[in-house]
Amino acid sequence: MRIQMQTRCRLSSIRRSHLTEILAVVLFHTPLAVAATTHHVAPDGSDTNPGTEEAPFRTVQQGTKHAGPGDTVYIRAGTYDLSGFSTTIDRPLSLIGEDKKSTVLANGGTLTFSRSLTVLNITFRNFSRTVLKPLAREGETLDGIFVEHCVFENLSSGMNTGKDPRGVITNVRISNCEFRDMEGTGVAAIAFVYGLISDVRITNNSFKNLKSTRKGCTAVVVGSN
Repeated sequence: MRIQMQTRCRLSSIRRSHLTEILAVVLFHTPLAVAATTHHVAPDGSDTNPGTEEAPFRTVQQGTKHAGPGDTVYIRAGTYDLSGFSTTIDRPLSLIGEDKKSTVLANGGTLTFSRSLTVLNITFRNFSRTVLKPLAREGETLDGIFVEHCVFENLSSGMNTGKDPRGVITNVRISNCEFRDMEGTGVAAIAFVYGLISDVRITNNSFKNLKSTRKGCTAVVVGSN
């Protein structure tokens, strides 16, 4: 098992990236993205639209529903209410925000994924459960988790495998993210514990105001059970 971790207390500032630059990152991370489609979401869109740049969807739920293997859901700046929304994604997918400070997903449940996932430039706020949950079933491999320039705030868990994975989780990159104002009976900002974990790099992230009311508080834990 190879693990590389580097955490810093100062917040990293990033310049706003153009969509073409962001998609270049996705192409690097996701081989299937060569023939992929970008589905656009905007606060002034409509879920009856086709999800193009000129006619975007209104909700992130609609964007993820229509995204195929290797596709990108590009989320324009705005606050999106995901109340009652939890889903399981069984195909490679990229969720890209326009800017992490102004692209906010709020009040959601858990996004469980069993294939490669890329998440960039998004703030996750007031989620009732773990935001991102990797799932590698027995005999399967989840290869590729890329989470960069994101904010996780006012919730109890950012990324957590839970006790479900029995397969292999590998090629994990979490960098330049902020975890702050997290509180609950058990707080874990980043937890990769169950399953066979390998090739994990967690670098240049910040952790602030993490508070557990009962079971303990963890910024980062990586291991194998």
